[in-house]
Amino acid sequence: MRVRRTRCVFFLVLILGGCLQVSGIESQRDTGMFNVREELSIGAAEGDSEYMFSRISDIAVDVAGRIYVLDYTEAVLRVFDRDGEHIRTIGRRGQGPGEFSGPFSLGITAQNTIMVHDLMNHRISYFSPEGEFLSSFSTAGLVLVGGDVDGRGNIISLVFTNSPREQVLELRRFDSSKNALATYLTIKKTSLEL
Repeated sequence: MRVRRTRCVFFLVLILGGCLQVSGIESQRDTGMFNVREELSIGAAEGDSEYMFSRISDIAVDVAGRIYVLDYTEAVLRVFDRDGEHIRTIGRRGQGPGEFSGPFSLGITAQNTIMVHDLMNHRISYFSPEGEFLSSFSTAGLVLVGGDVDGRGNIISLVFTNSPREQVLELRRFDSSKNALATYLTIKKTSLEL
């Protein structure tokens, strides 16, 4: 969760403060500007396919410093050590257990289980840190926009519902049985505003 909060703060700074690059933000109090320095770079334009990305949809870091990069187009989750060396690739394109069609977001539970939300397969899948597929559950009937997990393994996500009369976007927390535990924010747009 700390990585996700840091990322949200970074993007708020990016939006409010103008264009920045990536990582290592240092404030300069006199000018109100930021210096950005690169701490780590992972990726290559040519060479080893484990370091080539098509469309990164999410990034997370676990307590051991492993870096997880979810590639929507390639339909894989690549895992790197804290120095940027490739450790393993999790998943592949498909509809079977442990496979992805549209991996959109990921989270890491307090037990270090990896959660991947797959938009196109309408499910959330769980993997061990070693990349072993553990389980999944269907998100059919819910239109989730992203997702993360809290310390108890509950899912926090934006949920979109659409009807002829209104569109609703809610920030919800629910368990793996899709039982709603809390709603934190609701935004409604009625048909008169559409």
